[in-house]
Amino acid sequence: MTKESPKPLRPIRTAVIGLGRAGWSIHVKGLKDRPDYQIVAAVDPETARRKEAEQTLPGCKTYAKWNDFLKDPNGAELAIIATQSHDHGPQAIEALKAGLHVLVEKPMALTLREADRMI
Repeated sequence: MTKESPKPLRPIRTAVIGLGRAGWSIHVKGLKDRPDYQIVAAVDPETARRKEAEQTLPGCKTYAKWNDFLKDPNGAELAIIATQSHDHGPQAIEALKAGLHVLVEKPMALTLREADRMI
């Protein structure tokens, strides 16, 4: 007999940063229908991607700019960083400083020093 993981009391409020291939096709696709996650925010500079997120994800607030999300994360607890590789380290550090939990797409960072700062 296997033991099931306990279910959270409420869904984990999640933000997806970057709605490109990894952000949309991996993270949004994998989480959007799960009852234990709710995508409450998405960040992407492209208008069409933000509109698709707003239409597909109930209650999802979208942002064109990363800094606007940080100022008002719409209740997000978890930020999934799926932007361009050179942004992973700086955005993860800023998200952690803002009190968010962070999942970073690969590569985690571009340098060992940047990875050490993230840790």
